[in-house]
Amino acid sequence: MLSRLKPIFDKNLLAFTLLLAWLVLLVLNQANPYLVPIGRDNGFFLYAGARLLAGKQLYLDIWDHKGPAIFLVNALGQLLVQHSRWGIWLLEYLFIFSAFFIGYLTIKRHWGAAPALIGALTGFLVLQNTLGRGNLTEEYPLLFNFTAAYIFFRTSQKKALWPEVFVGALFGLAFLFRANNGGVPLSIGLAILLTGLLNQEWARTFQRLAGLALGAAVLFIVTALIFAQLGTLQAMFEAALLYNFLDTQGQLNLITGLVAGFKNLGVVFYVLLAGYTTAIVKLAIALRQKQTRTKDFELLAFLVIAWPVELTLSSLSGLKFVHYFICWVPVAFLLGSFAYQALSENLFSSKVLSFLPTWRANILFFLLTMVFSIPIVLNYAVTFQALAFNRQNGIDLNDRLSDFIRSTTAPNEPVLVWGGEAGINFTSGRHSPTRYNLFSRLLSDHPMNQAISERFTADVLENPPELVIDGWKHSPDSIPSLNPTIQAQQETRRVWSDFPAYGRLRDFIANHYVYETTIDGYEIYRLKK
Repeated sequence: MLSRLKPIFDKNLLAFTLLLAWLVLLVLNQANPYLVPIGRDNGFFLYAGARLLAGKQLYLDIWDHKGPAIFLVNALGQLLVQHSRWGIWLLEYLFIFSAFFIGYLTIKRHWGAAPALIGALTGFLVLQNTLGRGNLTEEYPLLFNFTAAYIFFRTSQKKALWPEVFVGALFGLAFLFRANNGGVPLSIGLAILLTGLLNQEWARTFQRLAGLALGAAVLFIVTALIFAQLGTLQAMFEAALLYNFLDTQGQLNLITGLVAGFKNLGVVFYVLLAGYTTAIVKLAIALRQKQTRTKDFELLAFLVIAWPVELTLSSLSGLKFVHYFICWVPVAFLLGSFAYQALSENLFSSKVLSFLPTWRANILFFLLTMVFSIPIVLNYAVTFQALAFNRQNGIDLNDRLSDFIRSTTAPNEPVLVWGGEAGINFTSGRHSPTRYNLFSRLLSDHPMNQAISERFTADVLENPPELVIDGWKHSPDSIPSLNPTIQAQQETRRVWSDFPAYGRLRDFIANHYVYETTIDGYEIYRLKK
């Protein structure tokens, strides 16, 4: 009995668990609901989750060009802690912790405790630089990508089909958050294809790729059946698939994507480069020596393929939003681990090499990161004090604008936030009169935006909001202000498409609303009685 329990109480694993628990807190300090304002994307997802719980239908009553999974997770977060961001914060914690714990187990089993520790630290540095205010579509699928890597690393080249089916299903889960999120399962498929072609194992390669396709297909078919039953399958297809497909046409630019990755990752980029270069060299040696039938060769092929795949997926839209590079976290974890495993003997002394695999190394990193993060430790102390002993004043960060909206409108009166900051609707507890989250992408020359602008305007005219909040300040170069004077100044650098429907909407607001006040840079207009 004691021998069975011994692996559970492994000092190294317990020490890493302590370090991991703190590192997740460290990263999620950026999303602390008590201290950090709500953001644009995460605010809309929270608002959409709350509307789903109110009985509204996704893609009909609530529209966005993201997959359905992100909204379901936010609805679950609202179930955990109603009218608060803490429920979704807790889910973020669980997802990130689980993802890195699985990643650690993957590398520890294959290359050892020290590479696993270095890989985890590398991955966390990337996540720290890219997470922002959290609750993003790229964040939750990290769990599925790390789980896919775990299965791929652990399974040998036996004839069982279940590993590939499971990896394919994990790709489907990641895809349902955002189409660009399944980089690890996709790279596994390409590594299987490459090694199969090199070894001329046609039947086995086809079987494994078919397993991947089957796992993904099952997820997609089940999802399609659910949305068909709800009567929203076509709306889901148009929003989550067709809109994104048309949006990426001709936008791919790998050079700008690589440069943006370098800027966002900083010094960690060189760790990835070291691991990647070493993997290429070892793969070339294995090819020259014709050692292509081993599991190690397939893993090398996967390492060489994975980074270009993630670079391509994060660059499809041509945009360089920082959070796109959250998808690089698994690659950073794996390449950081591989760089240490392959190069450490040439870089570190024997004392360092013998120390890093021990539980003491994890405790040392835990203490060091706490010492160098004293302000964050204090943030959590203040937060805990408020949550435990001062809940009567609220457990989320309060803001003057939301207070004003709540005090001057009834709960059933709609409030329109012009500019896409639906997080204001969430924090104020007031619903929007339109299904659309107006943001700069809806003012671009996308083929579907003309029809969206018409429906957006029709929604508002049919259900006039009590207040209109002008949020142009968040994107002054791509969102026209409702204030004619400010908009005239913006015209000199206008990059938005001025659809006629939005012109009619601005005229309606000018004729039926009166300016009331400005709070924190938001001009507020009230419906004339």
